[in-house]
Amino acid sequence: MIGTGPSGHPAAGTAPAGGSPAVVHVDLDGLEDIGGAHGWTFDRHDAEAFFSDAIERGLGFFDAHDIKATWFVIGEHLRNPSRLTLLRSLVQRGHTVGSHTMTHRPLTRLTSAEKQDEIARSREVISDSLGAAVDGFRAPGFYVDREVLEMVAEAGYQYDTSLHADPHVRRDSALHEGPEGRWRLTGEHEAIELFLPRRRPLPFPFHPSYSLILGTWYFRLGLYLAGRGPVPLVLLFHLTDFARTPIRSAATWQQRVFTLSAVSGDEKARRCAAMVRAVQRRYRFVRTGDVLHRELSSPGDGEDRP
Repeated sequence: MIGTGPSGHPAAGTAPAGGSPAVVHVDLDGLEDIGGAHGWTFDRHDAEAFFSDAIERGLGFFDAHDIKATWFVIGEHLRNPSRLTLLRSLVQRGHTVGSHTMTHRPLTRLTSAEKQDEIARSREVISDSLGAAVDGFRAPGFYVDREVLEMVAEAGYQYDTSLHADPHVRRDSALHEGPEGRWRLTGEHEAIELFLPRRRPLPFPFHPSYSLILGTWYFRLGLYLAGRGPVPLVLLFHLTDFARTPIRSAATWQQRVFTLSAVSGDEKARRCAAMVRAVQRRYRFVRTGDVLHRELSSPGDGEDRP
């Protein structure tokens, strides 16, 4: 039976059984992480209000759509007691967590020792602090190289999800295709690549953060193109997609665009809900752990969609 959410639309966790699987991820980039990537500084009060507001609204959004997401945590955020409490609440409410490194620095610009610290230590810190398994890894900005992928596997992660499913990415990366058609990380450890949707020929990924700026039409076009790629579909949100708190220190138009503070919280919720419904027409939402169990233990289920 297909359940319905509060709006009368099919509930995300109860989509038709015949649909292809989709998982929901959230990258927990705070204002300081966004600013660090661009050389900007935001007010500390703004940063704390943004983080807590986005987490609480994101949880409410997923509750309304019956979704259990995987939230990719930045290790150094756990030093903040209020953020630690918020992130523990994610686990308590049935969501899972992954690693988005310790400090959100571009990994391909770091030394080998620094990469190791960002990848391996973040897994330990997040797991110990939140009392939860940390099975997945995503690199900030999707910046990975062969060494990064090897380190992800060696650190004990079950999967990486930093690469888009474009053919040239598969060919040029450190992945290899196993006999059952799944893409594995290099090395002796059992790990897979959970690809993000293909982005070419689009100029940008179509996940909600870009589509909230470019328009829902861009999301629908990207979703159509993604239908020719591998399953499951990874629907990637960011904290910017949920926050409604005004960011007073976002003074320039570039800052307002990259923090999505030019879009109201109510408008974000409405348009993100439309994106979720668009995904539901072709996919069924499942937990990332359910996908991992199938991909790692049951040959023959990971083929590309016809």
